[in-house]
Amino acid sequence: MEKCLGESSSRTHSEAVYGLHTILDRKSLWSGLLGHVQSQELMIIIGDYNVIFSSNDRANWTLVTDAETVDFEDFLLQSSLIEVKSIGLFYSQSNSSVGSERVVRKIDKTFVNHAWLTMYAGVVMQYLALGISDHSPLKSALQADSQQGGRPFKFMNIMIDRVDFLDTVDKSWSSVNKIYKPQSVWLKLKAAKKDLKMMHTHKFGKAHDKVEYLRQKLSNLQSQSDFNSNREAQSNAKGDANSKFFFTIIKARHAQNSIDMLTDDNGRLITGAQEIKEEILAFYKKLLGSKAPSLSGIDLNVVRAGKSISMQARESLVRDVTHDEIEKALAGIGNDKVLDWMGLTYFLRKAGLP
Repeated sequence: MEKCLGESSSRTHSEAVYGLHTILDRKSLWSGLLGHVQSQELMIIIGDYNVIFSSNDRANWTLVTDAETVDFEDFLLQSSLIEVKSIGLFYSQSNSSVGSERVVRKIDKTFVNHAWLTMYAGVVMQYLALGISDHSPLKSALQADSQQGGRPFKFMNIMIDRVDFLDTVDKSWSSVNKIYKPQSVWLKLKAAKKDLKMMHTHKFGKAHDKVEYLRQKLSNLQSQSDFNSNREAQSNAKGDANSKFFFTIIKARHAQNSIDMLTDDNGRLITGAQEIKEEILAFYKKLLGSKAPSLSGIDLNVVRAGKSISMQARESLVRDVTHDEIEKALAGIGNDKVLDWMGLTYFLRKAGLP
């Protein structure tokens, strides 16, 4: 089935799938689908595949064997299709039994190709509650991808290779002068994060746009110098395809990590970005509780009757921590591990951060 979505001139191709019940009968399904997914059109494939992909897709039944999943895995590997992000129920089908006899499976899935993700990376498939059927209804809203807000700052180790890195860190580190040491360190880290985030935006931000600009510039230079050999042209085409694939996967990963829908305590579905933010804040505020007007005293008899540590252990807990111990602990942390909520890593310390 082919359609035009919204105001976009791109045509989409959708496939409805129903897989037969045996491995042998499904082999024709995989070969038939492979012949369709080679198209460069926007494609979405949705339906009941009647097969699971991993052991997590089935509960309360026999163990999953390689023979059950190998054909499905090979099909996904050859087609390079990507499963759409899903919310709601995890399992999509049951045998309608109850208790220990109930078997549930996730066999209803939705897959899209890379062309689809370039335009509709934010698509989400919602698995609704079971009704008269033993399969969950699948519901989705198709809308063009839209960036909502900024992303958290993440320090990249490659930034340390820039000649202005140490000067930037030193300038931001020296801009804070506070009497209280803990507050001073926190404010210095905050200042360093701000300046490093600005450096990241200017030097490394919008990498996809920069790659496209440089490729276009290279293409213009090659056309001016009659750079038209078949081997070079094929190499450039493969490079363009690899770059497009890489940025499409990154885009899909960002979409997978986003929160697009929430269900509140009353069962109401929340889709707006501001409403989702308010719901998350309200949840954690409720989780933390409220300030009590007064606190009851501690029952010393109960405390004394409980377990206690030895005098040697007490002295060990209150002794001073040496600088050598701190350096040894930090040295064992990998360069890719984040030490604080600001996203700054121990790699900064190795780079000469005061």
